[in-house]
Amino acid sequence: MNPRILFLSALLLSGLALCGSAQNSPSSASDSDQTAIKAVRTETPVRVSLSGKVSDPSGAVVSGATVRVISHRNGEVITITSGESGEFRAQDLSAGSYDIMVSYPGFAPFSKTEVTLLPQQSLVMDFVLQLSGVTEQTTVTAKAPAGEGALETSPTNSHEVLEIREVRESSAKDMGEAISNLDGVWKVRKAGIANDVVIRGFQQGNIDVLIDGMRVYEACPSQMDPAAYHVDFAEVDKVDVTKGPFDTRNQGSLGGTVNVISRLPGSGVILTPNFATGSFGFYNPSFVASGSKRFMHSLGGYSYRRGDPFVTGSGHNFTYYANFTPAGADDASFDSRTVWTRNTIDIAHNQSLTLSYGNQADGLTLYPTLKMDALYNNTHRIDGTWSIRQLRGGVKTVSAQAYFSQVIQWMTDQFRTTAGSGTRGYGMGTLAGTRALGGRVEAEMPNMIAGVELYDRGWSAYNYQFQMATKSYLGQKSLPDVRMIVAGIFSQYSHTFGKAFITTGGRLDTGASEALNKSVNTDLYWAYNSTRSTSALDLDPSVNVKVAYLLPKGIELFTGVGSNVRLPDPEERYYGLKSMGRDWVGNPLLEPTRNNEGDLGFTYRSRYVSIRPTAFYSVLSNFVAVTKEQKVNPAPGIMNSSALSYQGVDAKIYGGELSYSLEFTRSLLLSGGLSYIRGTHSAKAGLPAGNLAEIPPLKSRASLRYGTGLFYGEINGLAGGRQDKVDALLNERPTPGYGIFGVKGGLHTKNWNLSAGADNLANRFYYEHLSFVRDPDRLGIRIPEPGRAFYLNLSVNLFGLARSD
Repeated sequence: MNPRILFLSALLLSGLALCGSAQNSPSSASDSDQTAIKAVRTETPVRVSLSGKVSDPSGAVVSGATVRVISHRNGEVITITSGESGEFRAQDLSAGSYDIMVSYPGFAPFSKTEVTLLPQQSLVMDFVLQLSGVTEQTTVTAKAPAGEGALETSPTNSHEVLEIREVRESSAKDMGEAISNLDGVWKVRKAGIANDVVIRGFQQGNIDVLIDGMRVYEACPSQMDPAAYHVDFAEVDKVDVTKGPFDTRNQGSLGGTVNVISRLPGSGVILTPNFATGSFGFYNPSFVASGSKRFMHSLGGYSYRRGDPFVTGSGHNFTYYANFTPAGADDASFDSRTVWTRNTIDIAHNQSLTLSYGNQADGLTLYPTLKMDALYNNTHRIDGTWSIRQLRGGVKTVSAQAYFSQVIQWMTDQFRTTAGSGTRGYGMGTLAGTRALGGRVEAEMPNMIAGVELYDRGWSAYNYQFQMATKSYLGQKSLPDVRMIVAGIFSQYSHTFGKAFITTGGRLDTGASEALNKSVNTDLYWAYNSTRSTSALDLDPSVNVKVAYLLPKGIELFTGVGSNVRLPDPEERYYGLKSMGRDWVGNPLLEPTRNNEGDLGFTYRSRYVSIRPTAFYSVLSNFVAVTKEQKVNPAPGIMNSSALSYQGVDAKIYGGELSYSLEFTRSLLLSGGLSYIRGTHSAKAGLPAGNLAEIPPLKSRASLRYGTGLFYGEINGLAGGRQDKVDALLNERPTPGYGIFGVKGGLHTKNWNLSAGADNLANRFYYEHLSFVRDPDRLGIRIPEPGRAFYLNLSVNLFGLARSD
């Protein structure tokens, strides 16, 4: 191994140990592992108020509920009891950050963390309590879902939350598809499942997609299995989405962060089965079991997802558009099984340990946009988090997390016409594996959070290609056992100055990467990029400042500037594959990509109207673009004259979002949003100036929702603009605009939830622009979106027992 990697490993481990011993108490952030500053201190306290109403799922008010408002500044707890009409009010509070906990016998406790009250603000929040157990939090009134219309005050306004109830009200098959309902977020369609996430034009290595703060990477070099794919809906409580370079806790969040947060055990004992079904042979049975007794809280579950190839508006299923054989066209589109468990032990009244395990085992999954399909994909996730709270002195809370994830995938073209006469039944195949071992230690202090992050990422892939001339298979180590060790220190500070709330943060990251396999083909690097380097060492800082200022009449101005860095992906630096016609080779000379971004916007809220426009402008240096490179040096065994490779270019990405809601009555709400992105890059040797690839066009959505305590109904629409600003050098083609509409509705009681709907009711034939896949291993075709599709979801509280301890 490179001595620099050994030295770096020792240095980082020493730093972790030093960080842990530098405090009187162990150090880290909150036990929920959220991204936020949980303390706001004012020199002269400015008083604010918090009020709202507590009700049950049927809409009936809950009187006598206990509402606890917990200050992050000094730990003070204010306890209120809801009145006969279910209303509560906390007055004379100091501006700052609070946790709110609501409880009532027979119902599951409800908590809302990190609620920020700005100076001179009167915040109204309503709470719907659920039956005691693990039931999903479902509100069927017309109030807009989080992140859509009900715009909550935030010191950055770059953060949105997708609740699991919103997912269960949709036809989404995986988390990437579900998240794309948010403004400024799109998906890359590769198949009937395993959609990738795009935030403001940033995707793949340019954003972080985490599961409970854990890094889970794709094994496939063509991103068949993106990180958001490796978690099941039944596991999830909510999804936090941060836009822009404002996440200081996680390295590499150049354009944003997605953190999928798992559900926690409820009180008592409960079994909650769920069944989802829909068009194209889709069905998804799952169940979650939860138990809690004294100091032990456990949760576990199982889910199975299966579907056939979807049918487009033309009446053809997606295998019609690709090179599938008749046998391949008759197979299921995907087949996935997930099992998981989460266990928390209360070591003391203020100290806990949580251990989690998850396994996702996928059978055959068809990927029509790519040259191969996955025969299996097996994922393991192991996570442990220790936390201690309510400490005295400078450090208030501390947590430490350690995790391990592994993904192994086998993919071939055996269901494609390219399989030909391969003696093993396929013409090409790739066995790929990735793993991540990491952790973090965080300490929360008044007005400040600080910590250390460390992870060790490994990635390998072995490619097989059948040679007609010799009737044998040529094997190549396309990802030569690449190892990447990254460590960073970070901090974030917040303070209130009059009507302004300011947050600033920064981190310093160092990373060492190396291709470890002795069979690494440095001739490929030399032929196209004039280097034989197989290792790199990087050291880069990141910093950001965000300001929110409260004006009269419900107007809040917000702005932010940030400079963030992400390190080149192991594939981008060290991939190497010789193939017929054109090679695919990494560039070991790539430098880290830096995003210098500014955000600006405002939020207006009144009793019936809310609106939030946001604009951003990103200036990127060394942005990694896929390029066509000509061979510049002769090298033994390199017969092709060109390759697909990677170059760092100067680029710009800019645009914005507009979210709005209009409440006609308490039961009738109109909400929607607009999103627009534009991306260009400057000229570089061999690469003329032009449009960045895979930049989505204008997107618009709107919904009219009627809801009571028992029933809701909704009409919704989605439209995409024409995208003709494409990367012609990569054969990206213009995409026509489109518009579709759908309906949905549901019923909800204390013991069951039912939702049903239909998408693309007019059965429109259309493409999304991101049906184009830029990976060099793409097939070169485009897959239309599904035609008319129906879906249904039913969740039942089978039984529940209240806690007796």
